[in-house]
Amino acid sequence: MKFLQSIQKFVGHPYFYLFGLVLLAISLPLSKFTTSVSQFLIAGTWLIKPGLYERFKSLKKSKALLVFLSFLFVSVAGLLYTSNYVYALNDLKTKLPLLLLPVVIASSEKIEPQRFKIIGIFYILALLVSSMVSAYLFFTKYPHEIFNLREISIFVPYISLSVQICIGIGLLAYFILFRSNQGISIKIAGYAISIWFTVFLFILQSFTGLIIVFTLAGLFFAKTIRLIPNYWLKTCLSILFIGSFISFSLYTSLEIINNNKIKESSQIPNHVSTSKGNAYTHFPENTQMENGYFVNRYICEKELREAWNLRSNIKFDSSDQAGHRIKYTIIRYLTSLGLRKDAEGLNALSNEDIQMIEAGYANSIFKKKYSIYPKIYVAIKQIENLQTGGTGRGNSVTQRIVAYQIGLKIISENLIFGVGTGDIETEFEKEYNKKYSSFVKYSDSVGVNQFVCTTVSHGIIGLFILLLAMFYPIFICKKQNEYFVWIWMVIFVLYMLSEEIFKFQTPTTLFAYFYSLFIFGVEKK
Repeated sequence: MKFLQSIQKFVGHPYFYLFGLVLLAISLPLSKFTTSVSQFLIAGTWLIKPGLYERFKSLKKSKALLVFLSFLFVSVAGLLYTSNYVYALNDLKTKLPLLLLPVVIASSEKIEPQRFKIIGIFYILALLVSSMVSAYLFFTKYPHEIFNLREISIFVPYISLSVQICIGIGLLAYFILFRSNQGISIKIAGYAISIWFTVFLFILQSFTGLIIVFTLAGLFFAKTIRLIPNYWLKTCLSILFIGSFISFSLYTSLEIINNNKIKESSQIPNHVSTSKGNAYTHFPENTQMENGYFVNRYICEKELREAWNLRSNIKFDSSDQAGHRIKYTIIRYLTSLGLRKDAEGLNALSNEDIQMIEAGYANSIFKKKYSIYPKIYVAIKQIENLQTGGTGRGNSVTQRIVAYQIGLKIISENLIFGVGTGDIETEFEKEYNKKYSSFVKYSDSVGVNQFVCTTVSHGIIGLFILLLAMFYPIFICKKQNEYFVWIWMVIFVLYMLSEEIFKFQTPTTLFAYFYSLFIFGVEKK
């Protein structure tokens, strides 16, 4: 008995609870394993420490918590009319953090500002480590050894890391801008880390992360500009901020226009041959283009094969490192540079160009590793592929478009209650097969956003309850004017408009952790 009492006293110490919260904060950007371990630690502490009965009583009295948990009740109720119980039970397991973290944090002692600061500092430091490791891989391995930019995020999923960086920027902005008691050295470090996080988002080239950070920047600017008393300074800063955004938009737009402008005549001259006297092959009916040049014109495959095999260990008739037929990668890459597809054109390539082709890059723009345009180029090409009869498979943008089309069709047929907790997988695969006569696993696809997914599974009733569970507790707890609540709303609403976040453990835990901290945990100011 004394041993049990000693354990209860030990785990009941406020610092032990704080340790669990800090460990979870550190784990979110660094380790899926310790993310799970820290949640078991927090839950175990909650169950073992004295006062369990009182904590249960407090849960019954928490209207805000019960409203938040109503979404989980909907997911459980969805078991009554689903047929795929394997998927449904796995879905409920993934959503466990939505039960565990709010219950524990809402019924535990309030987190004082100083302790919340400790959590925030450790979280920012963990993000700094994660971003530095990813940046190292970007600068040393990408694009020749790591071909997919997403793979530089080795600890957590790529989009989850970009969203967490945005949370880090939000926390830093609070500590820098709205905490007047911070020393000058702390503020300088905060500014430096904020700048690095912003640069890192451009390195990641995550559209979701960039949209969120631009939105946050606009909100921060709108809030701080009002504090400047000088009218002319305020006006100049406003012009500078808006001008920077417009300049970036214009630069990106002009680059898109320039790279898609037709740069050669659509007419093919007769009797044109290579410098070696060999005939070109043309396919004028195929209008595919790279950087404004027609792909399927001025091709001399005989010369390409001979010249390529002299410069590369990957043979002309084999595949590149991305798994594509390398001869098509060569043809597209040469086209992107405005070169003809013959020995002369291939010999004009640099050694870096040869490495890019071997790695599977079909356009010279991918040499611009610090530019966001290659990401836009990929999206444009994916949409073009879908418009010309492609299925969207293997392409994140077009898979998303197809998923939305299918999702909206399923919603129209199951508007009120949806298809059930587990049948979204079955219905999606059935509709995809019907639309394209080919099979794709829902688990391997780029899906719809969280709001559409919820409506597919639980109908408009489920969507209404999700929105109620997210926002009504904010007003019950009278935290609608709290800085961190607004940060959470901006980040996670945009995140949920982009991704199906409750499909995976890391983003679900991220959502539940910060919602619970900001709404139920941190003391109201």
